[in-house]
Amino acid sequence: MFVSPSRIRNANNEFQGHFHRVLCVCSVGMLRSPTLAWLLSGDPWNYNTRSCGIEVNHAVIILDQVLLTWADVVICMERRHVHEVEQMLAKMKKKGRPANPLVLNFNIPDDYCFRDPRLIARLREEAVTLENLVGFSSAVIPEPISDNQTK
Repeated sequence: MFVSPSRIRNANNEFQGHFHRVLCVCSVGMLRSPTLAWLLSGDPWNYNTRSCGIEVNHAVIILDQVLLTWADVVICMERRHVHEVEQMLAKMKKKGRPANPLVLNFNIPDDYCFRDPRLIARLREEAVTLENLVGFSSAVIPEPISDNQTK
């Protein structure tokens, strides 16, 4: 798959700030993953989020190597999504373009509408688990202290 150089540059754009980057993955990227991305982009997390789907012929935004390279953490809704992510990461590694995001499975079935209150409640519970597993609950990664700031 061809990846345009401008997409790669945009994925690494320094103006995104130092927020943790979380990629949310489901089947077509219309219900569960955008709901999770919306949830995690707000208080108390304030993560930099994206959502996508694995179904090439149906996803609004298709999972690809640029998104995987961009992400610090990839949260999948089902085991089959994890499998797809892991396969793509293995192919990237073989091609000399390794990415090493933490990949998690929230085990959320495709039984919910977009921003369904029951889905949001379930995702909130899982997000607390994310904080405990990953060890970051604050939104911003602190910038290194420069020599000028220590004087």
